[in-house]
Amino acid sequence: MVWNLLAKEYLKLEMVHDALFVIGKMKDLKYQVSNPTYNSLLYNFRHTEMMWGIYNEMRVNGVVKSEYSNSIFIDGLCKQSRLKEAVEFFWERQGKKFRPCVVEFNTLISGFCNMGFVDVAKSLFCVMFKYGVLPDKYSYNTLIHGLCAAGSIEEALRFSEDMQGHGVEPDIVTYNILVNGFRLLGLMNVASKVVQKMLLEGLNPNQVTYTMMICGHCQMGNIEEGLRLKEEMLAKGFQLSFVSYSVLLSCLCRTGNVNEALRLFDEMKATGLDADLIMYSILMHGFCKEGDVEKAIQIYKKMISNRIVPNSYAHGAILLDQIAFNTLIKGFCDVRDMRMAFWLLNRMLIHNPQPTPVTFNILINGLCMYGDLKGAETLLATLCNQDIRSTKTAYTIIIKAHCVKGSACKAVMLFNQMRDIGFEISIRDYSAVINRLCKRCCIDEVKILLSQMLVDGISPDKKLYEVINQHFLPWT
Repeated sequence: MVWNLLAKEYLKLEMVHDALFVIGKMKDLKYQVSNPTYNSLLYNFRHTEMMWGIYNEMRVNGVVKSEYSNSIFIDGLCKQSRLKEAVEFFWERQGKKFRPCVVEFNTLISGFCNMGFVDVAKSLFCVMFKYGVLPDKYSYNTLIHGLCAAGSIEEALRFSEDMQGHGVEPDIVTYNILVNGFRLLGLMNVASKVVQKMLLEGLNPNQVTYTMMICGHCQMGNIEEGLRLKEEMLAKGFQLSFVSYSVLLSCLCRTGNVNEALRLFDEMKATGLDADLIMYSILMHGFCKEGDVEKAIQIYKKMISNRIVPNSYAHGAILLDQIAFNTLIKGFCDVRDMRMAFWLLNRMLIHNPQPTPVTFNILINGLCMYGDLKGAETLLATLCNQDIRSTKTAYTIIIKAHCVKGSACKAVMLFNQMRDIGFEISIRDYSAVINRLCKRCCIDEVKILLSQMLVDGISPDKKLYEVINQHFLPWT
C-alpha cells in the first residue's frame, strides 16, 4: 500500500523517473502494482507509444481495468490523433461483456470535437442513448463547445435546450461556451441575451464570462461597453486578467485614445499586476501611430528599466521585442528622424533581438520618404553583401521611389535585379511598375518591361491594357 502511494505521489508531481524506479522496486519485491497506480502511470504516458506497453502489462499482471483505465487509454489515442484506433478499441471492448460508460463516450466525443469532426461526435452522442447511457453535463458541454467552434451556434443552442429536456441543468460552463460562440461570430447583442438568461436562471457571471464579453465588445470596436463591463467586474470583486487589460489597451490605442490607455495601464499596475512585453508594445505602437514618438520612447525606457528584456531562450519574447523595436523605428521614420531610427537598429543588434526583414523594410521606406534613395540602395546592397535575407518588398519600395522621382532606368535596373535574384514576379508587380512609368511618360522603359513580361509568359490583363491605352497610344 505504501509503495503504491509513493509511486502515485511521484506521478502526481510529474516525477516520472522516480515513479518508475519505485514501480521497478515493487516488481523486484513481488508487490502488486495497484490499478490506481497503473492509471496514474497510463495518464502520464498517454501522449506516447509507451501507454500500449503499460496497458498490456496491466492485462498480463491480471490487474482489473476500471472504466477510468479504458478512458485514459482512449484519451491517449485521441491525443495522438489516432481516432480510428480509439473507436476500434472502444467497440472491441463492447463484445467482451463490457458495457460502455458515460466517461468513455465523453472521452471519444471530446477527441472528435477537438479534431473538428463534430458530426462524428454528434453520432456518438446519439449512440449513448441506444446503449442506455445518459449524457451528463460534460457530454453536453463538450458537444456544445465543439458546435460553437465549428460555427454551428444554432445547433449548439438546440442542444442546450435538449439538455434541460433530459433533466440536465445548464451550468456556468454551458452559458460561457454559448457566450464565447456568439462572440466568435461577432454577435455581441445575442451574447448579452445569453448572460441575461444566465442571471434569470440564478447563475452569476464569473471572471471568464466578463473576460469574454469585454473581448467581444472591444473586438467590435465598442470600447465604451468594454470599459463599462470592466467597472462592473471590479465592483463585483473580480480581478481583471492580463487578457482583459491587453484587449482594452489595444482597443483604446486603436481608436486613438492613447492617454486613456496610459491611465488604464497605470491603473492595472496599481492593482499589483506587472505589465508584460505585449502591453508595452501595444502602448508604444499607439503613441507612434498618434505621432508622439517621444512618449513611445519614454515607455520603451520604462520597459527596459523594469528589466523587461528579450530572453534568448523564449521565442515569443524575442518576437514581441522585435515588434516593439519595429514600432519605434517606424515612428521615428514617420517623423523623418532617421538618426534615431538607425540608433534603435544598433540597439537591436547590441541587445540580441535580431532585426527582421520588416525592420529593414521600414528603414528603407523611411529613407525613400526622406528622399535619400542612395541611402536606401546602400542599405539594400549591404543586406545582400552580408547575406541578410531581404524581401521583395524592399525592392518594390525603392523601385516605386525611383518611378516617382522619374529615374526610369534605375527603376528598370532594380526590377531586373529583383527578377534575377529569383523572387517570384507576378502580373501585379509588372503592372505596378508599368503604371508608374506610364505616368512619368517613360515609354522606352515601358516597352522593355512589356517585352520581359511576355518572355516570362505573363499576359497583360484588362486593367493593364487600359493603362497602356491611356498613356501609351497617344504618343505612337
